[in-house]
Amino acid sequence: MNYCDADAPAMPMVVPEDWREKSAGITKREYFAAMAMQGYCTEGVGGQFHVIAEQSVRQADALIEALNKVSK
Repeated sequence: MNYCDADAPAMPMVVPEDWREKSAGITKREYFAAMAMQGYCTEGVGGQFHVIAEQSVRQADALIEALNKVSK
């Protein structure tokens, strides 16, 4: 397993067995992309929303890749 598993829950929590599928939350990749997108919005970067969203996902992927390189 990689140091930073992109599909792992960003904020895992213990839940009753029958709730597990419903309460998994967002993945680390989704969380990192949301944080990148928040940064764009905070800085007032203009542009089309789909372009900002795509760039945020690319940044999340780059962060996950960098974290995995450091852990080796």
